Order: sequence, then structure tokens, then C-alpha cells
Amino acid sequence: MFSIDEILDIAIQLEKNSEAVYREAAGNISRPEIAAALEWMADEEAKHAQWFDNLRNTACIRPDAASLETMNADFLKTIIGGQSFSLDDVNFENIEQLSSLLDVFVESENDGILFYEMLMPFIREEGTRTMLEHIINEEHNHITTLKEFITPLPALEK
Repeated sequence: MFSIDEILDIAIQLEKNSEAVYREAAGNISRPEIAAALEWMADEEAKHAQWFDNLRNTACIRPDAASLETMNADFLKTIIGGQSFSLDDVNFENIEQLSSLLDVFVESENDGILFYEMLMPFIREEGTRTMLEHIINEEHNHITTLKEFITPLPALEK
């Protein structure tokens, strides 16, 4: 069983990994519009990590909820490590349109959603399941925010 605290740790790590990828890419991009969008996204990921961390204050974490019956939390954290899922394969220098960048952002958010949904069958405690559903909903909200931010922006010119 995963505890709320373990799920929050995973969520925070995923957000920090994505933030690091976006910041590094922004520092290596010559196109100011793409760099600005990457910096904005990095800031959003940092805010999201903080939001997840703040959930600890509202989550009712019981000491006995820390045990894992099916999977080992340390093993799972090792797998996550520095992973940023689909972001690992992106060459941001080749992105020429904000709509393409939006696709990358949305795919990354969807990776997180799929990962959290994969965790759901391993969670038995109702409060933890509710918290994970809350995290999944927040990731969906993040996709909506991304689309609202980038869609109205003009396409980049070569």
C-alpha cells in the first residue's frame, strides 16, 4: 500500500524533474519565445511541486499508512529518480512553433497522469485514493492551463 506521503514525494519528484528539464532547455535555446515558454513552464512545475508539498498539511497521514505490501517505495523512487518521461527524448532546439511546444508539455503532463493512474490499484486506503484522485485532477487542470496560456500565442516565425 502506498501512503499519502509516498505519493506526494513521487509527485514532487516528478514535478522537480520536469522543472529541471525545462530550465536546462530554456538556458540552451536561442529563440526568446521558446525560452520564455520553457521558463514559464518550469515556474509552473515549481509551483506544482510546492502545491503538492503543501498538501501534506491537509492530508491526514497515519503512521501505519507507511507500509508497502505490493511494491517497495524505495524501489519506486529509484525508478523515478531523474526521470522526466517523454521529456527525455525532446530536442527543444528543433521546436519552431509554440503549438509543438504545447504538445510536448501536454504529453509530459499526460505521462504523469498515466503514472498516477497506474498507482491507483496499489492503494487500498480510501483517504490516500482520494488524495491521488485530487493529484490526477490537478494534473488535468495543469493541461487546461497550458492550453489557455499557449493557444492564443502567435506561431513563431523562422
